[in-house]
Amino acid sequence: MAAANRRHRSALTRMLRATGLVHVPEEALLVELLRDLAKELDEGGGARTRLAYLSATKDLRRVLAGTGGRVQGSSESSAQRAAVAAAGAEVDDDDVPVVPNDLARFKEERGIA
Repeated sequence: MAAANRRHRSALTRMLRATGLVHVPEEALLVELLRDLAKELDEGGGARTRLAYLSATKDLRRVLAGTGGRVQGSSESSAQRAAVAAAGAEVDDDDVPVVPNDLARFKEERGIA
């Protein structure tokens, strides 16, 4: 598939990596919805797909606004992510290693009981 046919998926992947949202299990449903919609757009999705994508990106912005734009752990380098992948971590379809999160640490960092 040509790179031009992946522009929405590529942009989404860059954003997920930059913000670290891909590593937050609580937002996995939103991330997967965005990936599905980005794929539909890349494949010529129509007006309904665009509206659904716009709505999902608004939800995404709300999530990021609540975290200051970056999620803890998002400063990992590509080398660190590659090391995790080489160690046997599951890798998703965008070559982003799925790193298990420590839910207790996540709650503690955000002051959630």
